[in-house]
Amino acid sequence: MKGSTLVDLAELKNKTHYLQDIIEFGMKLVDEASSVEQYRIEFKLDEQGYPTELTNLAGVITFSGGYVQSDKVKGNGFAHYYIIAGIIEASLDRVIPEIYGGRVVVDIHTMDDSDQRVDLGIYIIFDKETPFIDPQSRRKIPFPQKEIRQRK
Repeated sequence: MKGSTLVDLAELKNKTHYLQDIIEFGMKLVDEASSVEQYRIEFKLDEQGYPTELTNLAGVITFSGGYVQSDKVKGNGFAHYYIIAGIIEASLDRVIPEIYGGRVVVDIHTMDDSDQRVDLGIYIIFDKETPFIDPQSRRKIPFPQKEIRQRK
């Protein structure tokens, strides 16, 4: 990673606690670190900025029409999306838990052979081992979707 990326992370940690900002920053790191295909991201955060309560889904990254299967890779034509998912997960895992808590999992959400579309799901999971970090008190909250939503 470049030195400027480390400075940016420190600055981001001081300035923001919004998961969307943090994910966008992490995706910028992915762009710097590799030449991934063109993608678009759709956030699935609620009005308080938390992942979907029942699924922990925070966003969906969509790749479409970018990969044509050749005879050499028939039957395994979408394997490289697992590699891309791993790159994105590693990138976001360096950023999100440090600032926001939780743990990051990036996995195939949906796959459509006919349309050559792959959706990767970004899941942010809070539990006893990897709790949410409250931005004001810095208190660790294992299940923020329940506790914080009940306060508001």
